[in-house]
Amino acid sequence: MRKFSIIHNLSKLSMDRNVRILAGFAVLIISLSLLYKFIPPANSLLTWRDYPCYDDTGYPKHSVILINGKKYDLPIFKNPNLPVHLCPKNLNTFNETIVVNSASADYEWEIVLPDSSIVFYWEFPKQKNVSRHYDIKREYLIKKEILLKRKEKVIGAKPCVLVYNINLTEPKDTVLHFYYYNISQYKKPEAERHANYHLQIELKFKDGKVKV
Repeated sequence: MRKFSIIHNLSKLSMDRNVRILAGFAVLIISLSLLYKFIPPANSLLTWRDYPCYDDTGYPKHSVILINGKKYDLPIFKNPNLPVHLCPKNLNTFNETIVVNSASADYEWEIVLPDSSIVFYWEFPKQKNVSRHYDIKREYLIKKEILLKRKEKVIGAKPCVLVYNINLTEPKDTVLHFYYYNISQYKKPEAERHANYHLQIELKFKDGKVKV
């Protein structure tokens, strides 16, 4: 009887130890999952859904652009000391260049820009010598249904981004031109429009190896 009791106690201790080990593993897995969720790897690429927003409003920050999953700053919106006036009366165009260094030549490029202004709009004019074709999608960072539940007006400024998918004509050093227009320019012929802001994205490839 005593022998049975000893075996029973040893079995119970073994089971308790196994339970503690399993519980420890479960806590470790949960901790690693949370860590990965809130602190993503440094080399992870961003999608339009990851676009930085103002607090929890869902409205995209104007000072950010995503280029093939990497975040870059737009100094014109980031630096309040720049002598720039984005208004129809300002006849000067502010030019800005972002240099993107790529390890290999890539045909496909995705550019994500904020689209929450009711006064300005972005335009990527056709550049036959640069891109074979491209498409644009307007994506909501917050669903319309949620906006309506919040009793916010869906008309006017919207929590949206513009997603440009551009296919280059050739995988070589290229400059992509984006223009930021006041809506007062919308009905004018393209040749007569005045852009308040001209964004140039200079793609520089380190080698000629084509990335398919």
